This record gives sequence, structure tokens and C-alpha cells, in this order.
Amino acid sequence: MSGGRARNRARAALVVSQVALTVVLLIGAGLLGRSFLRLLAIDPGYRTSGAVVMSVTVPRTGDDDAMRRTTFHDALAERLRAIPGVEIVGATSDFPLGGQYPNGTFIVLRHPEEVKSFEDARPLMGDPERTGSAAYRVLSEDYFRAMGVPLIRGRSFSTSDLPNGAHVAVISESLASTRWAGQDPIGKFIQFGNMDGDLRAFTIVGVVGDIREQGIDADPVPTLYGYHRQRSQMSARMTYVMTGGASPAPVMQAARTAVRDLDPRIPPNLRTLDEIFARSLGERRFSFILLGVFGAVALVLAVMGIYGVVSYLVAQRTREIGIRMALGARPGDVAGMVVRGGLGLSVAGVAVGVVAAGLLTRLMTAMLYDVEPLDAVTFISVPVLLAVAAVLASYVPARRAAGVEPVEAMRAE
Repeated sequence: MSGGRARNRARAALVVSQVALTVVLLIGAGLLGRSFLRLLAIDPGYRTSGAVVMSVTVPRTGDDDAMRRTTFHDALAERLRAIPGVEIVGATSDFPLGGQYPNGTFIVLRHPEEVKSFEDARPLMGDPERTGSAAYRVLSEDYFRAMGVPLIRGRSFSTSDLPNGAHVAVISESLASTRWAGQDPIGKFIQFGNMDGDLRAFTIVGVVGDIREQGIDADPVPTLYGYHRQRSQMSARMTYVMTGGASPAPVMQAARTAVRDLDPRIPPNLRTLDEIFARSLGERRFSFILLGVFGAVALVLAVMGIYGVVSYLVAQRTREIGIRMALGARPGDVAGMVVRGGLGLSVAGVAVGVVAAGLLTRLMTAMLYDVEPLDAVTFISVPVLLAVAAVLASYVPARRAAGVEPVEAMRAE
């Protein structure tokens, strides 16, 4: 008899452990799932699908590199715009989610000729009233349109912005709000020569919306955009964005041919924007799916464990159940007793699992976005799910117990 009780306790302890592990896995998957959904709801500030992306690097050959790069990119852009189905072609020196984010310190100038040499710049670099920090990119005139980045104020770049004319810049909304809070930045002068060695001042002509370049979960970085024809030092590597309703495959093939015809030494790197954006979320998606699969398997095992233990207990207590029913117990009372036994195992496992999850999920903080490690919705939903699962697992044994014939049960050995 004592051996039977010990075996029953061992079975119950195993089920409780299974339920506890299930709670931990499902809470982890729930937190990652809610975090993933929050990420998908974020507006990154740019187009995330429906475009072909191509990166090219123009090799350096000599003193005429700047002019040669500009000529190459102008010719390539013209060929790409001629591809059937391509509507807009834009280019940038650093594409979002690409991993290269050059940042530097700029100087706010009182007039365009204030800094003519690096010696002029050094004393100003130590003045916080005259300096600021920003990322630096060079773009083509249609890049913002190709990527769906909104123009908030002023204008974008134009082919009328000549290399030997006044150098113009467009800045992000976050740079405008942090460096020129309450002011209109249009017409301000900036010196950013420490980024590309060009000491000619920028004149700010426009403000565009912020974009999350470093990742969908990363805050936008204040950014200054220059025109690639005026700042060709940064245009050795450019990434083109081709938008339109055409299928990606023929556009990719035509773009590859366009590069080869201009310079067969340059190997283009072609992808779709959908692939790039999906890859940026790949690690989070994989973690969510992995924990979700483990959680689902653990849930099935926990349900099977509860069903097995409850069925075994019903079989052991058949004679007791028959006596209860002979003394007037109703089938509903017997079924309720069995279900409560299954729920008891579930509650014990949930209690252990919730405590363990509360300790372990704190280690997941770096993996979560806009979701607390002790998220109330997740910590309530999972125990409710386990309670429902326990009731379902106990239902068949409960019906079997409720159908026991008192006379037959009392005759059983």
C-alpha cells in the first residue's frame, strides 16, 4: 500500500514538473511573441517591401576618382530607370539595416566662409554651443521618394545642385529638433568636413522624417544627408533602390546587365527589400518560433501526463467511486471530483512554473522590445491556458468515472 502511494506521488511530481516546465516555456514564448508583434507595429520611417536593392562599389584608380564615380552613377541610374516596370531609382551611401553607420561631430557656422581649414575648425570643435553629433550619408535626388521617407519642410536634392555650387544638406527631424529646437533650421550652415575631408559648408535646405536605420528596435539617429554629386568622396559604394510594380527577378537580371555593360569588373549585390527587412527580424523570429515549438511540445506532454495520472487514479479508485454512488453521490459530483484532481496537479505545476518564469524571464530583457519581463497579460494568459488544458485532460477520465455502475464497481477486485 505504501509502495502504491509512493508511486502515485512520483507520478504526480512528474506531472507537476512537466506543467511547471510548460509554464516557463510558454511564458518565454509569449513574451517574445508580444515583443515581436510590437516590433512589427513600428513604423520604421521607410519602405520595407516592394523594391529591388542593389549595392555596387566603384574601384579606386587615381586622382580622377570623384569625377569618374559621379559619371558612373549617373549613367547607371539612367539605365536602371529605363528598366521596364521600374518607376523610381534612388541611391544612398549607407542603406538601412546594412550595418555601416558613420557618425561624426559637425560645426554650426555663422557664415559659409567661417571655416576654411582644419586649423579654423579646431577651436570651434570644443564649443558645445557650436557643435553637434550626427550620422552622415550621401544620397541621390530620388532616394527619399524611392524609400517613402516623407519631406517635412523645405526641399530635397535636385540635379540643379551642381558640384561647384553651394553644397546643400537635408537633415532628419530628430537632428532638427535636438540641435535647433524651436527654430527653423532651413538656411543654417554646417561644417562636416571631418567626415569626408571636404571643408565646404553645407546649407540646410530640407528636413525629412526620421528613419530607424540601425534596426527596427533602435531609436532613430540624428542624420545629415549630403548630395552624392557634390560629395562624391562618399559615393565609392552606393546602394540603389528600384521601386515599381515589376516582378523582382527580371528587374534584378536587367540591373545586373546594366552594371556589367558599364564596368564588368564591378560585381553587383542584388536583394529584395523584403528579404533585407525579414533578415533584420530573423533572430527574434527564430527565438520566438523555437520557444513556441518547445512550449507546444511541453504542453502536449503535460496534457498527456495529467490525463495519464488522472486515468490511473480513477482506475485505482473504481471501487471507492462505486461506493460513493451507491450512497447517493451524483455522476456530476464524481466527475467534479476527478476534474478537481487534475486541476490540483495543474495548479501546483503552474505555481512552481510562474515563480521560475518570474526569475528566468529577467534574463530575457535584452531580447524584449516594449514588453516587461513580468508582463501581466502573459503571466495571466499562460496559467489560464494550463487550467483549461487540465480540465480537458481530465474530461475523459471524469466521464468514465461518472459512468461507473455501483454494483459492478463493488464486485471489482
